[in-house]
Amino acid sequence: MEKQLIERKDVDKLFLKMPSDRDFPQLLDGLEASAEIDDEPFLMHDKIKESYEQSPAQYFARLNDLKGGWEFKQKDGTVRTGLPQITRWSFIDEVMVGTINLRWQNGTNELPEYVIGHIGYQIFPKYRGLGLATQQLTLMKELAKEVGLDLLYISHRIENLASQKVILRNGGIFIEDITVLPEHGGWKGKSYKIPL
Repeated sequence: MEKQLIERKDVDKLFLKMPSDRDFPQLLDGLEASAEIDDEPFLMHDKIKESYEQSPAQYFARLNDLKGGWEFKQKDGTVRTGLPQITRWSFIDEVMVGTINLRWQNGTNELPEYVIGHIGYQIFPKYRGLGLATQQLTLMKELAKEVGLDLLYISHRIENLASQKVILRNGGIFIEDITVLPEHGGWKGKSYKIPL
C-alpha cells in the first residue's frame, strides 16, 4: 500500500500489533528507509537484523519482556540492566507504518538516569505527516496503564517539532530542557510528562 492510499482520515484505523516473523521484512524495509534520513540511535537496521538472525525467539521475547533484568552493553562499554519493555508494531490494514516501545520499572513511574523516557516511537518516512504518531502514542498510553503506570516521561530532540506536536497532543506537560548522556548521542532536547 503506497502513501497516497493512506490518508489523514485513515488515522483511526491504526492499531498496535505484537511483533511477528511474518511482519519482520516490513520492519526492516521501514527501518532502512528511516535510517536514510534520520539520525536517531534506535534506528539500528543491521543490529536488529543480526539479533533476529541469531535467535528469532530471543529477539521477540525481548520485545515483550515484562520482567527485564537482562544485561546489555552501551557504546562506551558500560553494562546496564534492561528494563521491562514492550514493543508494538503499528499497522493500518496489512501495512506496517511504524513502531512504538514502552519501558518502565515495576512499582514506580521513575526511570534510571540512563533511560531518557518511557516511550520511543517512529513512523516510517512515507507515512509521516498524517497524524499516525499521535494515534500510536494514544494507543500505547492504554498499555502503559495496564502495566501500572500513571505518568509517562517522554523527550524529543530540540529540532524535532513534529515529535513535540505529538507529545503535546497527547497531554504532554513541559518539564525542562535536557542534554542526554553521551552514550545516547549527547543531543539537546526537551522533556515532558504525560499524566495517564
